[in-house]
Amino acid sequence: MSKNRLNDKEISALLQSFQEVSENNTSSLKQSALFKALLISINIYFFTFISIYYLSVNGLIYTPGQALMNEELRSALYGRSHVVFWLLAVLNISAYFNFGFRTVCLTLFIYALNTTIDNLVIFYEILIFENRPYVTTFAFSLPVVLVGIALMAAVFKNGIEDEEQ
Repeated sequence: MSKNRLNDKEISALLQSFQEVSENNTSSLKQSALFKALLISINIYFFTFISIYYLSVNGLIYTPGQALMNEELRSALYGRSHVVFWLLAVLNISAYFNFGFRTVCLTLFIYALNTTIDNLVIFYEILIFENRPYVTTFAFSLPVVLVGIALMAAVFKNGIEDEEQ
């Protein structure tokens, strides 16, 4: 066996060098409580939409009447559920790695704005609370999420900008 082992001085020097790197990386990940609350709320909101959609389409929760029999609405919701899933994944990854978060927020904002306009223009007559309570609640609460996304992008602290100041 080789006796080329590190002594205590070498180990402490190695740990100190990595401690400085660790402090620089963790300092950029500190966000405000408002940001964290908005991120969690938006994740819960869209995850709930995706879950309710798949549960209602598969008949696991009761949807009154012919709730999702309209083929256009069902097709739109199917596509939106996939897009929202991937946008949420990219949003959370970019928030964690502190890279391109505001760009992803802008993309999500544009997508949610487009969805809101679609709901009001195309599906307004179809969205009746008695027939489609889950979808209608999602469609008419989406403008509140637009404000949340914009506020989340504004409150986000970029670690690179904070180190320069």
